[in-house]
Amino acid sequence: MAETRIEKYKEYRNSILTENAPSLATPSNSQKSQKDDDSIKITSTLPMDEVMQALDNRDDEVVFLRKHHRRKVIMITLGSVLGVLLLAAIVVVGILLWR
Repeated sequence: MAETRIEKYKEYRNSILTENAPSLATPSNSQKSQKDDDSIKITSTLPMDEVMQALDNRDDEVVFLRKHHRRKVIMITLGSVLGVLLLAAIVVVGILLWR
């Protein structure tokens, strides 16, 4: 019968749990650790003015997009109404001519 996963890796798990087991961590370079130390010293916070300006720009974009959407809806509505009026005018003229 086939071994289960638990039985298959039992010896491997026991060898990892022993005190003299080799470390599974990847070795690090001295250059890499130096880069990490430098990155810790750098802050990533933004000035409050810059954040507020970005929020104001976003609000301006939202207003522009709303106006653009409103114009698009109005143009589609006007086009539809004019199309219906044109069609009604053609039908009325046709009825009057064929009387």
